[in-house]
Amino acid sequence: MIYMFHRKASENPEIQNLLIQAYLRTFESVYRIVHVPSFLREYNQYWRNPQAASPVFIIMTLLMLAIGNSFCQSGDPDKGYVPSSTSSQWIYTAQTWLSSPFEKSRLNIASLQTQCLLLLARQTNDISSDLVWISAGALLRTAMHMGFHIDPRHIEGISFFDAQLRRRIWNTILEIVVQSSMDAGGLPLIRCDDYDCEPPLNIDDAQMEDAIPKAKPLEDFTETSLQIALRRSLSVRLQIAHFLNDFRRGTSYDEALQLSKSLINIYRESSALFDVFQNSGRSPSLFQSNLYDLMTQRFLLALHDPFSIKAKTDPTLYYSHKEALGVSMRILAPLSTSTPEDLDYTALLLTGSPSFRDVPTQAAAVVGDDLIEQIKEEQINISVSAPYTSHPLSHGDSRRAVEKFVSCALARVESGETNIKGYLVSACFLAQIEAMDQFSWSLTDDFDLEMDLGSWFPSVAFI
Repeated sequence: MIYMFHRKASENPEIQNLLIQAYLRTFESVYRIVHVPSFLREYNQYWRNPQAASPVFIIMTLLMLAIGNSFCQSGDPDKGYVPSSTSSQWIYTAQTWLSSPFEKSRLNIASLQTQCLLLLARQTNDISSDLVWISAGALLRTAMHMGFHIDPRHIEGISFFDAQLRRRIWNTILEIVVQSSMDAGGLPLIRCDDYDCEPPLNIDDAQMEDAIPKAKPLEDFTETSLQIALRRSLSVRLQIAHFLNDFRRGTSYDEALQLSKSLINIYRESSALFDVFQNSGRSPSLFQSNLYDLMTQRFLLALHDPFSIKAKTDPTLYYSHKEALGVSMRILAPLSTSTPEDLDYTALLLTGSPSFRDVPTQAAAVVGDDLIEQIKEEQINISVSAPYTSHPLSHGDSRRAVEKFVSCALARVESGETNIKGYLVSACFLAQIEAMDQFSWSLTDDFDLEMDLGSWFPSVAFI
């Protein structure tokens, strides 16, 4: 059955190569799962002798094709891209293969890589993506049973290649766990004290096969830089996930501020490092930068949003309102500044779920709510101090952010999304904003008319 599905996928080698490259330039560049040169060698060998390919290699390839296909959906049947229904079949095939008997024989690195790919494929293709947290727990326990939480330096005789691959895979598993815990609102089920596996060295894949490998300075961008940057803030993000999702803990504002401060400081350090990358000639792609922002900023938004809502009646919480608004604008920024070079991230927002749907929806709600409050205040100011205001203030950036999100949410629905809550909520926000803006202009026009009449009839008192 596995070979049948892969034979069907191989009917058009050009399309298959396109999908593999789409996966490698997107998710593999952030979630490090495979050693790319080794995979490509085996991939090329497959084309020369398909019958010699192992089942696990075929399953991994099918999952890479499914992930890559989510970045190649143009909606044009003449383009020859694989239908999304075919991607779903590949994912179901991989799920069935992993669920079959003889589990003990699959306690190896290739099996962990396959499970990581399966969870990412489910998220990018929105297949039971709301249940990924459950599967991520099983993946975490499998990795710990195999000792991946223990740093390879404790393993006698392990090769440099295997040590670095283990570190990459363990950090990928931790990232999947913490992201899925935020999606589901569940505990990450692991704390920093539960492992001592270090982050991978700052090296390119080709260096892993060198006789005497040497790590590059952190200021040099490599194929591992994004994973290292994510690992730098992982401990704080795990703490935030526990703080938000532990039903037994209270909502201590002081603790929230401390966690926020720690994550913001790390984010600023990483941003400064990204600036160094930009000036060095080799830097992250727009997809990598935007996905990194989403994967880190969502924790700040979730941390501050509950307090931001209360800030309307409690001025002491204004900092959270300011922070939630700023983070929301950063999350929505790629929608307003989307370029042809950033089509991959746009495609992810259109097809991925739930992080790639719900987090921008939450950000749009924060921006829309803030915009409505601003307009309310301006309407009061118009009636009180209209001599100093000729028209309502411009809300250009905020309004454009909401408008762009509404367009994106509508595009998701048109592409097959069945959950319309994000589109409905954001469209309602935008409709209210437009109506209130029209009312503000009406107030201004009425005041201008009164001022004109008052100049002709100064003895008339307008009430």
